[in-house]
Amino acid sequence: MRCLVLLIALALTPLAAAAAPVGDAVAFYAEAQAWTQAPHAVSELRLACARKAGDGYVSLLADGAQRIVMAAFGAREPRDAQALFGRGPEATRDWAWLWDRNHDGAVDYLAFFLGTELVVPELPAGFPRGNSPRLDAAQLDFVLHNMRRTFYHAADDNFDGAADAAVYPLRDAETWIWVRGAFFLRSTHFDGKVDDDWAFAERPQLRLGPAPRNEHGYRVRIDPAEGERGEAVLADWTDWFARINAAVRDCALGQTLR
Repeated sequence: MRCLVLLIALALTPLAAAAAPVGDAVAFYAEAQAWTQAPHAVSELRLACARKAGDGYVSLLADGAQRIVMAAFGAREPRDAQALFGRGPEATRDWAWLWDRNHDGAVDYLAFFLGTELVVPELPAGFPRGNSPRLDAAQLDFVLHNMRRTFYHAADDNFDGAADAAVYPLRDAETWIWVRGAFFLRSTHFDGKVDDDWAFAERPQLRLGPAPRNEHGYRVRIDPAEGERGEAVLADWTDWFARINAAVRDCALGQTLR
């Protein structure tokens, strides 16, 4: 009889009482990071839609499979995708790769382009430190060989439109041009407050210690003297998600997100 009562109770339990679907930015990071480092031909991208947003435009770009994979942000409405990456007035350096991990028609993970920087776990012995080092030929060759595209990552892990996680390059405090890894900031309670942070070399599952901080907050800027509160960091990425997803809705392209 007790078993029967238990089965009936379980059957009547509303589905909403079950755990809400949750993404895992930590697990997805490797896939996203690998994508950012792979070669992609800009010439293969197509401008799917552009929408006015504030004092600029959000442009959504599709790949050869007609999937929306990128958003670009510029001051002028572009005539095509190539104009965004040229040298004309429509060009921009502000763009991000996009993912819709749960396929609900909204972007919930992005990798925002930062630049091309020296990325290596350790510098060779004798490498000059500081932010204006004088390099010999061998050291310059080392730098050029280890230049990589760097990105900020942000994730909405409970799919409510708000950012719950962000990943930033881990810069050496003495030599800013050197990116030695990355660090994670997470709101595990999905309340906009960072309650978990750590640094890592390549895999976020292997924690190396806390994320870098100073008296102002987390060191998310290039200058190590600057800092940002965790709540402000996530709020900023929530705004980016809102801008992108507003364009996705206005353009009716939710079903074509990858």
